[in-house]
Amino acid sequence: MTPELKTPTPSRSRWAERPEADAPAPRSQRAPRTPQPQGDSRRPRRPRSATRRSSTVRGRGETRRGARPAAPSVPQGRGVPRQLGKYRLGKQLGSGGMGDVYEATSINDGHRVAIKVLHAQLSQDSQFTRRFLIEARACMTLKHPNVIRVLGVGRHDPSNTLFMAMELLEGKPLDSYLNKRLNFGSIIKVCKGVARALEHAAQHAIVHRDVKPANIMLGADKRVTLLDFGLAKCLNINAQLTVMGTTVGTPEYMSPEQAVGGTVDVRSDLYSLGVILYRMLTGSLPFAGETVEMMRLHHDREPLDVCKEMPRMPRGFGKLLRRMLAKSPSQRYCDPTALLQDLSRLEHTLRSSKRLNELPDGPQLQPLRIDDPMPVADRRKRAVTSADLREPASGRRWLLGVGLGFVGLSGLLVWLTLLR
Repeated sequence: MTPELKTPTPSRSRWAERPEADAPAPRSQRAPRTPQPQGDSRRPRRPRSATRRSSTVRGRGETRRGARPAAPSVPQGRGVPRQLGKYRLGKQLGSGGMGDVYEATSINDGHRVAIKVLHAQLSQDSQFTRRFLIEARACMTLKHPNVIRVLGVGRHDPSNTLFMAMELLEGKPLDSYLNKRLNFGSIIKVCKGVARALEHAAQHAIVHRDVKPANIMLGADKRVTLLDFGLAKCLNINAQLTVMGTTVGTPEYMSPEQAVGGTVDVRSDLYSLGVILYRMLTGSLPFAGETVEMMRLHHDREPLDVCKEMPRMPRGFGKLLRRMLAKSPSQRYCDPTALLQDLSRLEHTLRSSKRLNELPDGPQLQPLRIDDPMPVADRRKRAVTSADLREPASGRRWLLGVGLGFVGLSGLLVWLTLLR
């Protein structure tokens, strides 16, 4: 060996600063690392030492051995492009039955938006694609503070990916607040915000069909916003219902007529809002069970009377729930405007009695199940509401028949008397 190879290199001199108990053998006693010529197998290449790896982590920011690399902002292997139209996708904000929501940035002006990317199974169906584009463009006409603004809709041709661009909201969905009780003022504010959104949509002949806490956003600016207008209507395709395993609407908040596949209008959305009001007041849903059982309960059973179960509950909430959760649509509020009037009256009453900041008092009610016995009072009430008042109608017809028969008999007696 030549004399210059016995001198340790300066880059390895840091080991001399450590205690001898922890340090390895001196560099002068170890063979230096020399380049290996091709085909030379006399000595295998020595791997990098731990010191070299630590220096790499501190100096270059690389990950250590065994550490996971940072996840990309867009999931890989799911067929989601990094750019849809003029929007560049960022981090994922959430996921639902129809698709995933991402934060995105416009490449034209840098405006931040939210992009809803529909699942690939839905995008492959031509009927659903056509219907989705029609419904989404109709929702672009909705411009109201309590309705999320739809900025654009399109299809990414190479991957046939359907997407919708919406305003990016700062806040949390209502379902993240339902693990604790809200005060009466906040409950009324949520109901009024959703009712105003439904009122504006009804003026444009649009029905939501899937009003639930996950679709209600409570913003940092105290604004209540209703999301996903008209999208549930697009799922009314039997083939896609089987593929996705979803239903048109959410069973926990579904109206009786929607559960049986009947015609729905804004009164069906008001029923769903009534279920949300019930949950905010009591801490639980009115009914529980499997999907089919829950649909049957919504159709046949009356929920618990909150004013009877919770004595300190303001009576105005009981009146609201009885009308909003009526089984027959004809017995509910005819439109959101009538509901807003009753909500304003109740808010004024609670403000006068200084109860707006009061929390619902009482134990959390348990939802009714299919095997729970039905009270006699509920059976009578169900006979009136589910049968569309057939018993009173039949009674009135019977009295009318008796009256007409008595008048006819009297007329006959008078006629016989005159003949004599």
